[in-house]
Amino acid sequence: MKYIYILLLTSLTFNPALALEILPFYESDLPPWAIAIKKNESGEFLEVTTNQWHDKVMTDEGEKRFIYRQGHDYIKRQGFLRTYTHDEQLVNEVYDVENDASVIREEIFIAFELFKMHPEIRKLLIDEGQPIILNGGFNYLDKEPTQPCYFGNRCVHVMASSANTAMVAHAVVRLSDKSIPYPHFDTDKATEQGIKNRIKKVLKRKIQ
Repeated sequence: MKYIYILLLTSLTFNPALALEILPFYESDLPPWAIAIKKNESGEFLEVTTNQWHDKVMTDEGEKRFIYRQGHDYIKRQGFLRTYTHDEQLVNEVYDVENDASVIREEIFIAFELFKMHPEIRKLLIDEGQPIILNGGFNYLDKEPTQPCYFGNRCVHVMASSANTAMVAHAVVRLSDKSIPYPHFDTDKATEQGIKNRIKKVLKRKIQ
């Protein structure tokens, strides 16, 4: 099976005792590469095209074939769907903050780096004392506009495990500004009530 070495050894200092070993990522565990990426002069993402497909529709002029491209605009903080003719002429463009595109491989690599370099998370990873496996890419959405991962913020889960521990760390990374609003997702107060509710449901089922 093919795999990719992203960064096998990183450390906060040159002290070998603080070394953090990240195991290679398998292709099957990673999202697809982008169809296209637009960046500014600093290399920051302006727009990512995440998906593309071809389809045909019946019109008054007969059957026509179109190319559809889906993605996310970092400036507008909205997802988009664009329709092109077979010769790449733009026909239609729709933006929707509630219809965001899936995360691409380039974005999850950014999320992994932010995750590894967060001081609190990094300490957990180093203290584990074992090679770390990273996983993630699942979009996360808050329910309230005042919360940090509401529509348009492009938040994703990142999780770390080892041979000894199923969940060493679990965070939610916000790609819109490269921050980590929930560094300890499973113990954050924002999710504490949800965890309690799940426990109550399990206990209730056991009692019944």
